[in-house]
Amino acid sequence: MKDDSQLAPTTENALALGWRGAQWSMGGGDYRTLVWYSATPAKPSKAEVDAVVAQLQGAPSEDTLQIISTATPSINAAYRIDPNQAQSISSIAANISATGKFPSGSASRRYADASGTLHIFSTTNFTNFATAVAQYLEAMQDGLAAIRSGSAPIWPTQPVTIP
Repeated sequence: MKDDSQLAPTTENALALGWRGAQWSMGGGDYRTLVWYSATPAKPSKAEVDAVVAQLQGAPSEDTLQIISTATPSINAAYRIDPNQAQSISSIAANISATGKFPSGSASRRYADASGTLHIFSTTNFTNFATAVAQYLEAMQDGLAAIRSGSAPIWPTQPVTIP
């Protein structure tokens, strides 16, 4: 894998490395790849690379998600949503869905935001939070899929408001 200096989404880096595609970090160590398809093994044109770079520079972060709760303002914060955190959030939400409780068996739990501050979530709060995370990450994937298909991406916005 290339180091981060080579993964910066710039036209010069992509062309200098002779990529037929561009690889870049969207955060959290999760690397994405775009590939230009061509009948010849030629490098993409500068215009092709410029177009993709411009679309990526408008992409929001996949590292954190700013949550605003209308029902429980005490959980308002930015939360990490990197792949490991997203999996943990999903697992906790699945347990709540199956049992009505957190994995610990309780009806509430503390959950850290991106700065490490703990917030107390009820099962309802956490289910709303997990749904917002899943929808946000799905919208990010849709944006990346749009770029791959040659369309303009529609990126999700932050903050996300939950009940």
